Amino acid sequence: MTGADGDVGDVGTDERWDVVVVGSGPGGLTAAACLATQGRRVLVLERHDLAGGNAQVFRRHHQGAEYEFDVGLHYIGDCGAGGLFPSIFGALGVGDRMAWR
Repeated sequence: MTGADGDVGDVGTDERWDVVVVGSGPGGLTAAACLATQGRRVLVLERHDLAGGNAQVFRRHHQGAEYEFDVGLHYIGDCGAGGLFPSIFGALGVGDRMAWR
């Protein structure tokens, strides 16, 4: 898998983790980030070569045409002031980078 700083590569077998998160979708990455801000050593495992879970698209070719399928979330609620999502992102220190409507 490739990360923001380049290829992540294999994790050594001698590494020790407090928590292992299976899946790099929005829920898994949010859980991992919350745990990491509390000082936990977190390993995120993903079977695909792209992170994102249901927040990504996939493409298929059929009879010379390309089709794109959005597997993203259908609804995200509780985004108003004091709501769940602004609270989570605020606790992670990135809430000021977002505008919630």
